[in-house]
Amino acid sequence: MPLRGRRRKVPCGIARAGLPTRSLSLLAGGHINSNYAVELADGRKLVLRICVNGHAAFDREASMLRQLARTVPAPALLFASSETQIIPYPHMVLEWVDGIPLDEALTSSPSEAEEIGREISEVLLALRRERIDAPPPPSSMDHVRNSLVALEGGRHLGPEKTARLLVVLERRASECSLVLDEVCLVHGDFQGDNILLKKRGDDWRVSAVLDWEWAGNGCPLRDIGSLLRFAGPVANVFHHGLGRGLANGIPMLPSVWRSAAVLWDIAAHCEKLAFPRHRGRITTRSVYFIENWLTANRDLDFGRLETDHGDESADQPREQTR
Repeated sequence: MPLRGRRRKVPCGIARAGLPTRSLSLLAGGHINSNYAVELADGRKLVLRICVNGHAAFDREASMLRQLARTVPAPALLFASSETQIIPYPHMVLEWVDGIPLDEALTSSPSEAEEIGREISEVLLALRRERIDAPPPPSSMDHVRNSLVALEGGRHLGPEKTARLLVVLERRASECSLVLDEVCLVHGDFQGDNILLKKRGDDWRVSAVLDWEWAGNGCPLRDIGSLLRFAGPVANVFHHGLGRGLANGIPMLPSVWRSAAVLWDIAAHCEKLAFPRHRGRITTRSVYFIENWLTANRDLDFGRLETDHGDESADQPREQTR
């Protein structure tokens, strides 16, 4: 959501710091919140993040950035305010971090997809060592029922597909707990444009993980599942590197981790439907993934579990081929 006519006004945090600005420009991405590149008079850059998703999400993201400052690559939080005198929403000022999105890194360097997968796994393993002071998260099925039924997210799928989805997930819900029955900090939207990478010498490194507004305690498979949304040769190599990295940090990781992670990702898509209004591309994309997954699982033998050495499971919906 652009600031409309307020772009030339100096953000609260930067004004208080006494830093003269040269320009303020809207950054690409940001399906809910808006991010602006702020160029200072001396040439340095900062990011102004406008949090229109409510005070709870704003407080959660600010808290996460403070907690993770030394454990996970994330932009430093320089200032956060709920004041609305200049900007009519809660907002924060973050350090500028150079890097390119995960999707772009895989496209530009397909021969290094496995290395990138292993690097991403290191961030996931670091998150696995973190928790926050919060109530225990719901099970995957409780999460889905709440999203589709209690919060009426199923209206975007229709009654027939909603009922079928609940039945299929109920039959497979045990896979999630059998694979990783543990709770840790999860990002909640760990994908694509929220993960920045940068070359350091000959190696790829995660320079920052962005947008922590959905973070909370949960099953680590949720973040893993969001990385399995793409199909194709390069994606297969990336997933192989991801799996090898995870196996190094989780010695008892079962061979069915991929299919179980996809189930958690479907639960995450159900959550995206649980909003009082249609949110355009976000809602449409989640419906697409859920419908494709239901189609792929129409004739699935529910007693069969995927092995880690096979190609992509029929469980996995395909968004695009790399």
